[in-house]
Amino acid sequence: MAVMENSRFFISEPSDVGTVRRAAGAMAEKSGFSLSRGSDLGIVITELSTNILRHGDRGELLLRPVEEGAARGIEILAVDRGKGMANFSQCLTDGFSTSGGSGIGLGAISRLSDFSDFFSTPGHGTCCLSILWSAPLSSAESTIPHPAEVGSVCVALRGEKVCGDAWGFDLEPDRVLFLVADGLGHGAAAAEASHEAIRIFKSHTARPPLGVLEEIHGGLKKTRGAAIAVGELDLSVGEVHYCGVGNISGALCGTTQQQGLASMNGTVGHEVRIFRQFAYACPAYRAIILHSDGVSNRWNLHEPPYSGLLERHPSLIAGVLYRDFARARDDATVMVIRSGSARKGRYAH
Repeated sequence: MAVMENSRFFISEPSDVGTVRRAAGAMAEKSGFSLSRGSDLGIVITELSTNILRHGDRGELLLRPVEEGAARGIEILAVDRGKGMANFSQCLTDGFSTSGGSGIGLGAISRLSDFSDFFSTPGHGTCCLSILWSAPLSSAESTIPHPAEVGSVCVALRGEKVCGDAWGFDLEPDRVLFLVADGLGHGAAAAEASHEAIRIFKSHTARPPLGVLEEIHGGLKKTRGAAIAVGELDLSVGEVHYCGVGNISGALCGTTQQQGLASMNGTVGHEVRIFRQFAYACPAYRAIILHSDGVSNRWNLHEPPYSGLLERHPSLIAGVLYRDFARARDDATVMVIRSGSARKGRYAH
């Protein structure tokens, strides 16, 4: 499966709320939302945007369409660098407010969303995730166990119409194959290279990472090339197999420490001296995190203020890393594969 990039909206004044609501409405119409479900989406967008205006600093809303089987939905990430909240559970209670408002915003977001998750640290800001699906859940879908969850943030350099990064994955009962591509430079030509990498990836998901990357290398010769990492989480043996070329950063995060994933020098589609696949034991992994060089690799999720973040939804993890470590001069992509569990209702893969 290949996943679309996020639409990004900067929230700094009240008029921005209307802008993002209109964009979300258009996205909902394409995803088959009913009028009532579209209204729920509008309320969630308004509450998240208003919270950024009241409490945040340099806040953003990130939207993207999501799917799970035949289901279609919209994922919303709200990120800010405001004061944060010391007791988030208390803030979810109707009537509680730190700014003189009615105190129903976060509670409404939680109630109207099919899935929601939050991460807030005093002095470092808040990140909120909401997923709404176009159709109500059936009883058979009320609790769905998954061996792994996948989430991301993928945004273009400000001012560009398309993102030169791309990511994709193939999820099976005991195996997850995944890819992050960063087309050389940015803009349309970079997007051409990364999207071609995704197309080839989707045609060779039965192969190991090394074989997939070799196929992509041959297919990108007519493009400007890309930095690419392909990995495989093999749950049957408890290993990650990883093959990367260029400056895609990868890390295997365990309960108490994280380990970097090695890539070779070169540009896929042009100059690659050697392809090499590495194997990493991961009997107690919590997450695998990959990102393009539009995101700094100077992060450690086992240190404050990120304590507890690995227990959150993978898109929320990606949102926090994007907020704190994205570079302003390039496209930015963060992909997170997290050990799964039974969750109530559908959520984005």
